[in-house]
Amino acid sequence: MQDAAKLQKRLNTAKSTILLIGALTIINTVLIAFNADVVFTFSAYVPQFVTWLFMDIAADLQVKRYLYIGIAIAILMGLIYVGLWFGAKKKNGFVVAALVLFCLDSAVLLYDVIVYADASFIIDIVFHIWAIVELVLGVGACVKLKKLPPQEQPSVQQYSVDPAQADCYNPVPQNNMQTEMNENSAFYAESPIIRMSENKGRVSLSAQYNGMNVEVRRSKGLTELIVDGKVYAEKEGVLETEYTIYARVSGVLFSTSMTMQSVMYLYANEELLAKKIRWV
Repeated sequence: MQDAAKLQKRLNTAKSTILLIGALTIINTVLIAFNADVVFTFSAYVPQFVTWLFMDIAADLQVKRYLYIGIAIAILMGLIYVGLWFGAKKKNGFVVAALVLFCLDSAVLLYDVIVYADASFIIDIVFHIWAIVELVLGVGACVKLKKLPPQEQPSVQQYSVDPAQADCYNPVPQNNMQTEMNENSAFYAESPIIRMSENKGRVSLSAQYNGMNVEVRRSKGLTELIVDGKVYAEKEGVLETEYTIYARVSGVLFSTSMTMQSVMYLYANEELLAKKIRWV
């Protein structure tokens, strides 16, 4: 199971790399187009080239709309990577598509490096090599996860999404919480109050159970499990990835989790209270 966890972490890193490429490409396009003092070289190369090309056309023809056309095309290219990241949250095969697309982008970069022999391309080359390595490792992890026997594959909480939706591993629904309860006496202890909720951020999930108001809130990189206005458990992270946090309040074991398919769950004594698919 430890190897499976490492492979899953590697795959998740590849998915985060796709999002990083898309986000930096969009930001970089805007910075280049408006001659900003700071420009990120860590982005896809073709959108940068398109932006420069249309900037020159707009300057030569003295027609500013060509600049906006170039910006729109470049941003659309960046959004393709963001779309692949969204797709990869549901189907791991999108990681392969992102790898192919970024390899094509790298081929164009390599061509310009050979033609122009410009030393300023060095940082772009380093970033492209790093990103390709991460994506290749992610694809490799995906393949290895698919080959693992079912008992060694990453498990998901019960009520998880249909296994047919995942193409690189087959989640095995099982009662993990009950197993942990039997093995860890901490599950039976009342959870201490971390702090009072400040009611900030967005409510991801909410429900009523035995007269108690239960919420899962997300604010500034922090996911909180709140019961009757009190925070009993939390999970830090800039991006919401797989997690499970729990708290026992008045004898009730509340838990909230997110699967690798970005499906969120809220339980009380393993009774499903709420479920939500996170698209963003």
